[in-house]
Amino acid sequence: MYINDLPDVLLHSSCLLFADDAKIFKNVESANDCHLLQQDIMGLTQWCRTWRITLNVDKCFFVDFTFLKLRNINWIYTINDEIVQKVTSIKDLGVTFTYNLNFTPHINNIVKKSFQMFGFMKRVLKPINDYTAFISMYHTLIRSRLEYCSFVWSPLGQTNIDKIERVQRKFLKFISFKCNFNNSNLSYFETCQHFNFSTLQSRRDMLDLRMFNKILSNKVDCPDLVNRIEYRVPSRRTRRRDLFVSNHRLRVSKNSPVSRIATLANGINLDVFSPPVEFRRMCNLHFTF
Repeated sequence: MYINDLPDVLLHSSCLLFADDAKIFKNVESANDCHLLQQDIMGLTQWCRTWRITLNVDKCFFVDFTFLKLRNINWIYTINDEIVQKVTSIKDLGVTFTYNLNFTPHINNIVKKSFQMFGFMKRVLKPINDYTAFISMYHTLIRSRLEYCSFVWSPLGQTNIDKIERVQRKFLKFISFKCNFNNSNLSYFETCQHFNFSTLQSRRDMLDLRMFNKILSNKVDCPDLVNRIEYRVPSRRTRRRDLFVSNHRLRVSKNSPVSRIATLANGINLDVFSPPVEFRRMCNLHFTF
C-alpha cells in the first residue's frame, strides 16, 4: 500500500505491482518508444528519491520480448546513470520467462527440482513402509511444484508433456515396489488407475478449466483476460458447436492461456458457466479415473 502512487509517475508505460516486486513494460516499435520508456524509468528513480527508497540496480533487469531473430533497435537503459543489464530470460514469481515466451527452460527447471525432491524424500522416508505417507509427501512437495502456475506455462508439445509426466512415472514405479505391487505388465495409465492417480496432463487441463470458469464467473479480477475471450456467434445454423474462438496463426498465440483453454473448453462436455463450486465438482468427476 506504500507504493500505490507509483503508476502515477509513469506517463508512457504500464506497470505491474506485486508485494515488493514491480515491473514496467511498454510496446517498443521505434527508438522514440525506447526514449519514452527511459523517461518513465527516470520518473521512477525520481519517485524513489522523493520517498527515500534505494533501488539495487544489480537486481534490475530488462527483457526484450520478441519473436524476431534480429532487432534493429538496440537501446541501453539506465538507472541513476548505471546500465540496466539485458537478459534473455528472467524468473518472475517462480516462473521462468524467456524472450520468445518458450517455457521449456522453466519446465526443465521444475522437473530437475522435482527429481531432487524425490531423491530427498526417499532418503528421509526410507525406514517407513507405509506407502500412503509417500503419496502425501508427493502431493505436497512434488506434484504441487509441477502444477504451480501451470495456467501460464502449460505445454502443448508432446516432448515437454512427456518430460513432466516422467516424474510421476518414476514415483509410481517406486510406490509399486514399496507396496509389493507388480506393475510390469501394466501401462502407465493402468498404474495411475490402480493408485487412483490422474495423469499430470489431465490435471493441468482440469486446473486450466477451473481457472477459466473463475474468469467467466468474475471470481478473478483481471479485465484484460476477460477482454481476450472471444465468443463464436455463427452467422447461420451449423453443426459446429464451438462456443469460443481459438484460431491463431502463431504457435505462441495458440499456446497462450486464453486460447489454449478456449480450445479445451470447446472440446469438453462441461458447462464452463456453472458456479465455481459446482464446476469444480464436475471437473473432479470428469478428470478422475
